[in-house]
Amino acid sequence: MKSEQLDSECQTYCRYLTGQNPTSYIREKYHEYHQMSGAFSSLARFDRFLLSFSRRGTWMARIADGYSVRFLKQSAVRKKLVLMLALLECAPPSSSYLDASRGPAALVLARMCVTAAASLLALVAAVLVLLPVHWAMGGLSLRRPG
Repeated sequence: MKSEQLDSECQTYCRYLTGQNPTSYIREKYHEYHQMSGAFSSLARFDRFLLSFSRRGTWMARIADGYSVRFLKQSAVRKKLVLMLALLECAPPSSSYLDASRGPAALVLARMCVTAAASLLALVAAVLVLLPVHWAMGGLSLRRPG
């Protein structure tokens, strides 16, 4: 994968998960993992499409994540988001952000409701946009087994 694509993913996934830009340390470790592991060297066609889709912005990442959680749990997008979250949890300032208390219980509850509504909206968008693409690329069978 090209360095610019990794930079774009790193930026987008970090902003999606924390609302912050990645530090140089996070960028370096994200690149280092990809260079050393080779875990994402051979991907299915839809997986490549989903990665490309997800790096276009935080909402696209949310939509791709929502789709992956429900329909494609072993996708490269999910694996890369888990990698990014692990990196963010281990390095300041994102570790402090992830661990911080967010105010009174009522405010935390309100934020959780807004996040849940955004996630539901993203899932609806994912089903409307990504499910047909996944099916068209031959990666999804709509027939019942048996």
